[in-house]
Amino acid sequence: MLFKSFLSLVLSLVPSAWANKPIYNGLKIDLSDYQPSLHIGVLKGREQCACALPYYKQAFQVPVSIKTYMSYKEKNQAMLRGEVDVIKNDLVLYAKAYRDNPDSMIPIYESASNQTRQAVILVRQSSSINQPHDLTRKQIAFVDPHLLLGGLLPKQALDQALPQGGYMIEGYYGSHMNSIQQLLDGTVDASVGYVQSKNGIKASDALDEKMLTHVGGVLHDMYRQGKLKPNELKTIWVSAPHKKLSLVTMSSRLPKQAGDVIFALRRWIQQNDPECDRILSQNASAQITRTSHESYANKVNALNHYYEHTGL
Repeated sequence: MLFKSFLSLVLSLVPSAWANKPIYNGLKIDLSDYQPSLHIGVLKGREQCACALPYYKQAFQVPVSIKTYMSYKEKNQAMLRGEVDVIKNDLVLYAKAYRDNPDSMIPIYESASNQTRQAVILVRQSSSINQPHDLTRKQIAFVDPHLLLGGLLPKQALDQALPQGGYMIEGYYGSHMNSIQQLLDGTVDASVGYVQSKNGIKASDALDEKMLTHVGGVLHDMYRQGKLKPNELKTIWVSAPHKKLSLVTMSSRLPKQAGDVIFALRRWIQQNDPECDRILSQNASAQITRTSHESYANKVNALNHYYEHTGL
């Protein structure tokens, strides 16, 4: 009771930017009966997700914090270590985590966007590199060998363009933003990334202000944060469109009903705070659906069978 009174006081003193925000009135749980706080893991550069913190505090009635990580891998390992309780994942990363520790995390909901994602290979606008074949003996920054857009698809395209392995993987940088930053810093000749859009883009499309404003994904985020200028980069390869499907997982240490609260909270934000919903969905509309491991069991088994035979 004392903590709840203190929480009400804290929420009454939030910055004026939250003065006109709605009060969460959906499903709740007193998490203090199980643990003293709740930690949400996000990638560095996605700190804007803090827009949801006041709602999480109201829903779970404990202090809530965001912890940032440099890579998808670090974020998943943090959950295995017990540092964080909720993370945004994807099917490929969840499959690997399930292979390593089946009891570590529980799928809560999936977010299916009305937009599609495309892997891209990026170079500087001023570069003489105009196609994948031009990357012979060039250094390329990837994200993670297990990621579809940040590893598997662009590597497959490069292996087809340069079958003798004529390019160099300079490193795996853990997130698309880190990978692209290596290119902007001049550390590499090219990097992989992704764009998110309704109608897809072509390799010939300019990454001008109009494009960076209207597409979603990492390029949009970096542009909004002032890390990427219009026409600073160009694409030399774009994959076929893939349906964007994000998976939110929670630690198996949390009580089962916490998953119901997380799902209800995300749906509530979608209906009551459009700006926070846009941030969480990375500039896209999304369909939020409750899910469980059973929904992915066959795909998880297939992915892990593939990894076993490729050594990933």
